[in-house]
Amino acid sequence: LRHSGHIGVIKVANGVELHQQRAVGLARAEPTDISSQLRLNTDRPIMLAYKYLNPKYTLHLSSTSHTAMDTLEAVVDRVHYEALAMDTHIMHSLVVMMKSTKLQYLEIQNIPPETSMFTLIVNGVQTKPVRGGKTDDSLLVPLLVGLNTETANDGLGVKTSIELRYFSTHDPLDEEGYLDLPLPRVTVPISIVTAELRLPKIYSYNFTGDFGSRGSDRLKYPVPSAFSYVKGKRIVPKDYKFSRLDDDVLDDEPSQNEGGGSAIQMDIPQSGRSYFFERLLVVNTPLSLNVAYFPHPEPKEPPAISIWDKLKFQMGL
Repeated sequence: LRHSGHIGVIKVANGVELHQQRAVGLARAEPTDISSQLRLNTDRPIMLAYKYLNPKYTLHLSSTSHTAMDTLEAVVDRVHYEALAMDTHIMHSLVVMMKSTKLQYLEIQNIPPETSMFTLIVNGVQTKPVRGGKTDDSLLVPLLVGLNTETANDGLGVKTSIELRYFSTHDPLDEEGYLDLPLPRVTVPISIVTAELRLPKIYSYNFTGDFGSRGSDRLKYPVPSAFSYVKGKRIVPKDYKFSRLDDDVLDDEPSQNEGGGSAIQMDIPQSGRSYFFERLLVVNTPLSLNVAYFPHPEPKEPPAISIWDKLKFQMGL
């Protein structure tokens, strides 16, 4: 009586490599030769497949364990920083677009100690930053806020939108002087960093730091737009035409913001002259912009024209 069948070998642990050492009474086969009933019993790939003609077979396998290395838990696709400098205050705005798997808080460094009036919106939901981190000038931004409940637990990288705004103070602007602007430092790798400085038009400027000595008149990359996973609950007719007026209509259910009510965010006034800066692939590097301001140079007077030159011009000579 012949009793034939198939054997499939799978591995559960990652970082383990399997090899055949000895096989008696077995012949190598393709995983597709195994019956679908057996293949559907596992969700892992079949590493080794065998066919036997006698149930009295022998199979010896060897395994090699490899040390797993750490991988990134988060990456930042875009960081856009804006600063509006006035006489004694600077209004800062930071927009971060990132993907993360297990990160619960994002550490942001280089936040001056004299900052105040914070507003923070994560995924369209207003929340509060907390003090902490590795340095005294750090903030921790909670990331598990306003997530899409349908995809938050699927094991894939979760896209997160962060909007942080705050004020800082500096010495009053004089006829000439310096402004040091250390950009908020995100402690994960960043693909693209863009910055916009809005400075008073009454001065001329020289720039130093990590973005070069000249600002551009525009950005090569579009300014990232924050997004929200919050869905409205209002029911409208099928052919309803939406307009900007619908943005002011509140849903019947309470807001998901931690503080209750609608999210409050400060808008940066469109004032002064804008200077744009860009930097690609920033990894564990603090960035700064140093601004030297001074009065506009006096316009040069045209050279005086003699009477003889005037006569020659009038006579066409």
